[in-house]
Amino acid sequence: MPQSPDLRSSQALPKAIGKWQPTAYLGEGNWSRVYQARPSGCSPTSPADYAIKQLRPERTDDPLARNILAREITIGQQVSHPNLSPVLDAGIAQQCPYLVMPLLTGISLNKLCCQQPLISITQAAWFLRQISQGIATLHQHGWIHADIKPGNVMLATDGHATLIDFGLARRIDSDDCAAGSPFVGTLSYAAPEMISSTMPIGPQVDVYSLGVTTFELLSGKTPFAGVSSQDLATAHLQNHPPAVRRWVPGLQREISQLLQAMLAKQPVDRPTLAEVISAYTRLEVETFAERALYCPGRQETSPRENVA
Repeated sequence: MPQSPDLRSSQALPKAIGKWQPTAYLGEGNWSRVYQARPSGCSPTSPADYAIKQLRPERTDDPLARNILAREITIGQQVSHPNLSPVLDAGIAQQCPYLVMPLLTGISLNKLCCQQPLISITQAAWFLRQISQGIATLHQHGWIHADIKPGNVMLATDGHATLIDFGLARRIDSDDCAAGSPFVGTLSYAAPEMISSTMPIGPQVDVYSLGVTTFELLSGKTPFAGVSSQDLATAHLQNHPPAVRRWVPGLQREISQLLQAMLAKQPVDRPTLAEVISAYTRLEVETFAERALYCPGRQETSPRENVA
């Protein structure tokens, strides 16, 4: 979550976090604070191109907060892919646990959507293919992200997309995926089985959330935008989403049909992630020439905005 310059300047920096020297306060969320940093002992003029996520002091005794950070550390150290944010170092046994990541500069996909409400088909295919490949690697290593949304994707100045924030991820076939597991995530992007008390959770929840994200990139709104928060869960469970071609009449029929299938109520009716990647890749290749017209670096950029 972005912070104002006044708040950033007034936030006292720790002298050290493990073997790292914080150089700037970047922001905070419900669970943690994020600092820009360099390795301790380096020259003050050396680049500070790392980000430290540290639990807020009042959260250090919260088992849920510690588990969220520990899960993010586990995935970030075990799963490697160019479109996933890695964890380079961590101190889980510290009084205030922390993890260290590369500093991601650029803007979040959510911020791009706010600046540019309608993302072109060309841009969407480019970003979505990268995100899908990162998700596929998570699934291959036995993890479900469980919180796919534009706010959890960072775009570099060259358009490279990085999926972030693995704290709500679930291990495939674990007790966390059993029917009736408590809902934790972002309701606007949640698959029906994340909300239902009778359906187990599997990798297809990420396909559904990716479908909601795709719908939003193309149309400028989520499928059930305008539905009250009280009725949103029911909409995911029961309501058929509108056809995205209502807002994007030039969209290829194949992609429109794929998107409808990604938003199917039953996981078995959704396409596999391999089928999704294949469709996005074909679309990206077909529109490759247009991609050169877009460069995220022309937007105002800042270090990583979204913290948990």
